[in-house]
Amino acid sequence: MNKALLFILASVATAFAGVYDSTPQGKTEVRRHANSFFFDAFIGGTFLNYETESDNLNPYDFKDEFEGAGPAIGIKLGGMFFELISPHATLDISFAKGDRKRTDSQYFSQRDTYEWHDYEWHESVYRIFLGGGVTVFPFRNPESAMHGFYAGASLGIFAVEGSSDLLRNGSDINNEGFSVKLDLGNVWSVSDRWSIGIGCAAALDAPIGYGEDVHNEPFTSLWLGAKFTRK
Repeated sequence: MNKALLFILASVATAFAGVYDSTPQGKTEVRRHANSFFFDAFIGGTFLNYETESDNLNPYDFKDEFEGAGPAIGIKLGGMFFELISPHATLDISFAKGDRKRTDSQYFSQRDTYEWHDYEWHESVYRIFLGGGVTVFPFRNPESAMHGFYAGASLGIFAVEGSSDLLRNGSDINNEGFSVKLDLGNVWSVSDRWSIGIGCAAALDAPIGYGEDVHNEPFTSLWLGAKFTRK
């Protein structure tokens, strides 16, 4: 009796082991998506655009513009959950060198005329962004052609500061405020955790206005470069 019972239990265990250890023909074994530490580094270039002008300052008005390009780096640190979504902290630092153009106008009521003065010089601008966001890798299947594609967004604060050896009728660029950044790109695996790829981003900076006499347009910056990702 005991031998028969042992034989039955052994047979059942063998049958269950065969069911759970085998993979049906033509089907891929389900992969476990483990949580992990997320690190992302960006190295590339950026293009920065800045514009501000006076708001009803007659008899004196001005318009100030800057366009420049230079190197940029960015770092994201956070966690990766289910190999799908990563909440993270974001730090970006960029440098742009370009041309700054300023136009001053003065109105003379006695003659009912304006006098215009145009100035142009080279300026170097530094920008830093600190915030947090989320990056999503929606295609988890390694066999998918879209595997490695990502999209992300970050919100935070920014500061830009300019410097120039030649300063005419104005001051160096110096603004801070709030910013939103959007990321798109694709990375390809080089090991179980590490990937390399390319990425692009666009940031929109909203400067804080400290007076009613100056109107600041949002700063815009575009990014393009290489990505190094651990997830």
